[in-house]
Amino acid sequence: AKDKNYEWYRYAKLVYEIGVQKAWLRKKLQKAYLEDDREYLRSAAEEILPRLADTMGELAECHRMQWESTYKPFGFEVHCFRYGGAIARIRAAAEKISRYLAGELSCIEELDAERIPNGLNFRFVKQVVTPSSIF
Repeated sequence: AKDKNYEWYRYAKLVYEIGVQKAWLRKKLQKAYLEDDREYLRSAAEEILPRLADTMGELAECHRMQWESTYKPFGFEVHCFRYGGAIARIRAAAEKISRYLAGELSCIEELDAERIPNGLNFRFVKQVVTPSSIF
């Protein structure tokens, strides 16, 4: 039998791994896109992003197991929306890159856009991605 703390360590490890991957991915994707590094873009669409989506799914499952062993059954649906949205966005990014590489798109506007300095968009993001807020 696994130590009960194992799942907490696994959760922390997955959060860390996802954070590191996402922190570098945006920068690497934009650089590869701007330099027309199609090999990296193909790798991102076919391997890196799908693996990130799988890791996010693993995190969601780990979180669910912890929730069920710690809290009342209600409330986790909010996390389901958040994990589901994050996974869908990762898959949509991979699909968009694939469409660009196939010539279906002339550009990827998200990668053409100048990045907003860190911290300046927090208030906006919080309003958009917090399904537990009442509007």
